[in-house]
Amino acid sequence: MNKNTDLSNSDLLRENEERVLAITTKYMRFVILTFALIYIGNIFHIFKISYVALTIATVASAVILWLPSLAEKLNVPLKARRYICVLGLEAVVGILACNSDIGIYITYMLAMVTSLIFFDKFFTLQVSLINFFVIVASMYVRSLSVVQVEFESNLIWWISRCMGFLIESIIMTLICYNVAKASCNVLTKFIQSQKELKEKNEAIEKMSEQVIHALSNTIDSKDSYTNGHSNRVAEYSREIARRMGKSEDEITTVYRTALLHDVGKVVIADEIINKPGKLNDEEYAKIKEHTAIGSKILDEITEIPELSSGAHWHHERFDGKGYPDGLSGEQISEYARIICVADCYDAMTSNRSYRKVMPQETVRREIEDGMGTQFDPEVAMIMLQMIDEDTDYKMREL
Repeated sequence: MNKNTDLSNSDLLRENEERVLAITTKYMRFVILTFALIYIGNIFHIFKISYVALTIATVASAVILWLPSLAEKLNVPLKARRYICVLGLEAVVGILACNSDIGIYITYMLAMVTSLIFFDKFFTLQVSLINFFVIVASMYVRSLSVVQVEFESNLIWWISRCMGFLIESIIMTLICYNVAKASCNVLTKFIQSQKELKEKNEAIEKMSEQVIHALSNTIDSKDSYTNGHSNRVAEYSREIARRMGKSEDEITTVYRTALLHDVGKVVIADEIINKPGKLNDEEYAKIKEHTAIGSKILDEITEIPELSSGAHWHHERFDGKGYPDGLSGEQISEYARIICVADCYDAMTSNRSYRKVMPQETVRREIEDGMGTQFDPEVAMIMLQMIDEDTDYKMREL
């Protein structure tokens, strides 16, 4: 097993142990219900335990079972809390075992549960050893009140019972050790498969990112005046999404959608895209087709449907006077509303064949004037904040 796998194994074990101890700490107090059941059993003569002894055991157990909660509140280290929980349960089980064989068999169950939830075969061995000493001690306490029938002395009765339980303990220890070992092996294989899957997903993610960037650069290279436009729009869109409180996945999707928002321009004639002067009506109508064309291209990427909506509607206006569908307000996808502001901002802060970069105060005024008409007011407000923070006017084509 390599070092990285060991690290992952350790991290997963720690997370598992924290979860197990949190649950154990929360529910350990309910073990006290066992004593309530014994009380009921006494009433119906299922058990024959002194009520005085039972009351003392109940109070003592309640105190013991409260200790893990105290340890958690005091931020006791994880390994120490593990022993506090297990030893606390062993103590309570030992109290039961002093009065009834049911406590002894609960120790076996505790060892099995430990082997299943902690994935630690050496800790399982320790628990099994503690179990045996708990049984020996509880048997000794019980021997003090045994009436000699088959044996000459209480000591002989105690030794004979302990030898029987020793054999049972050895068998149970071997079973629990192998269960813990098997659980650990399964966990290790699971971690390794998860690691391999993660590496494959990261490779696919990286390749997808490279393909999207390559396509984005291809789009920008068609227009000598807008080189880097898609990357800048994507950066602005990502920052707007971040400030809107979007999740990391949503921010990534906004970024990728913005990178490909002009993909439809790949089929528009170069002479139209690179025309140095003003476009005539026919040429303008042709250039407007890039939204529908881009949407059709990106419709093929069904895993990220937002890519298509960004390309299709980034020229829609909040007041419904945009193109291609004349959508308004929240009819326009949120990603497209974000890209619309970022796209217009970059258009004003980039050099064009017919003008240079516009002054920052002019750009700010245009964004402000477009709030509620051309732009989503919330998105435009965030863009204004970004402009106000950019005191050196670095957020532009350089």
